[in-house]
Formats: sequence, C-alpha cells, structure tokens
Amino acid sequence: MRNWNIPASDKECPIEQREPVELRLYLDTDGTVTKFEPITDVSKDKCLLRTYDGARRAVMISSPLKLPPGKAYPMMTIRFSPAEVLQ
Repeated sequence: MRNWNIPASDKECPIEQREPVELRLYLDTDGTVTKFEPITDVSKDKCLLRTYDGARRAVMISSPLKLPPGKAYPMMTIRFSPAEVLQ
C-alpha cells in the first residue's frame, strides 16, 4: 500500500469514484513478482487504466513481496481500490 501512488484526480476521473482494479501476480518462492496481468479489463476506461498504471508500479516497487515464513504462493490476486485508500 505504501508504494501505491494513486494518480491525481481530475474532473473526468475523481478518485472517490474510480473502480477497483485487480491484478493476478505470479511469484517465485522468495516473493519476487515474475509476471503480472490485469484481471479487470482496463482497456474499456481511461480511469481504470490510470488506476492500473499506479497499481502496476506499486507491485514492481514492492517486489519481492514479504511472504509469511515457510509459505510460497505461485500466484495471488491483489485488489487496488482508490476509494478505500481515501477512508
């Protein structure tokens, strides 16, 4: 969360009205993100694309992810919701 820089709000894309974006992450055993893809169709809306761009950067900055000791997750889904950050 701390690495997620939400793109600035504007008249077309107010932050409090932006839809959440979900990403599927593929991980190595040490938590390094090897691949990710949007689950949400971000091509249909430029506001979704802005949220996705910020989420994508946050994932790359955060890699490797801190996982519980002794746990490995080959794949996980993460949801980024701008409205929840404002609360």
